[in-house]
Amino acid sequence: MVLNKSDMNKNFIDGIWFAVQHLVIVRDVPAIAAGIIDEAGLSIDDCKAAQKRSGSFNDQMLEFIKNELS
Repeated sequence: MVLNKSDMNKNFIDGIWFAVQHLVIVRDVPAIAAGIIDEAGLSIDDCKAAQKRSGSFNDQMLEFIKNELS
């Protein structure tokens, strides 16, 4: 299967978001997670879309987006 650029970008963002979820939920280091998002060049909209696709830890991650990224 060949992925187009849009699908590859979503897969990249989703991979970063999975790591961010781990840092926020399991490791409780939201500042490091926010730094990774910044270094990856993800926007708040990218993060919200990745969270919507993920659906995991929805309340906690939306709170992270609101408090750490806004």
